[in-house]
Amino acid sequence: MSSQKEYLRLFYAVEIPEFIRHNIVECIARYKELPDNLKWTSFGNLHLTLRFLGSVEFEKVADLKEILTRVSHKEKPFIYSLQGIGCFPNTKRARVIWIGALKGVDSLKRIACSIEDNLVNYGFEKEEREFTPHVTISRLKDRTRKLTQPFQKYLQEDSDKFFGEFTLKNISLIKSVLTPDGPVYTTLFKSILG
Repeated sequence: MSSQKEYLRLFYAVEIPEFIRHNIVECIARYKELPDNLKWTSFGNLHLTLRFLGSVEFEKVADLKEILTRVSHKEKPFIYSLQGIGCFPNTKRARVIWIGALKGVDSLKRIACSIEDNLVNYGFEKEEREFTPHVTISRLKDRTRKLTQPFQKYLQEDSDKFFGEFTLKNISLIKSVLTPDGPVYTTLFKSILG
């Protein structure tokens, strides 16, 4: 009798303090009043993804925790700040609306790169896209991916908006469960920097 393997949808991330998430939600309230067909990230789900892992066998979770511990112990706590709203790939063909990182970008990139190297050593497939630190705040539902003029105007006005900074002291392994009301995130493991 064969036992069925259990899989979890996982990612590594930086969890954002509540005061910064409140600043983000306050800012995007006016965007929500526009007729653009967007799916907004909920308050509790705002985070900065270091590496999306996708569907992973449950038995590999121990390895993923070990990777996180090894990576985090090499990096000291650092100041990290969020500033500016933009979109990928651009305003004409937008599919993701994001908030960028200002301070701490080099440290975030170093952590992401170290995670990637460790994952490859553990047999995970290498991520081809270059890591760009950002917090996804919305995705376009409309396949035409065209933003209205008022929305583009707001993006221009908020291109340098400051949302706050804090000392980043740990990084997390998070489980994502997809539901009809959106994903539900649960932190499985946190590892302290330094």
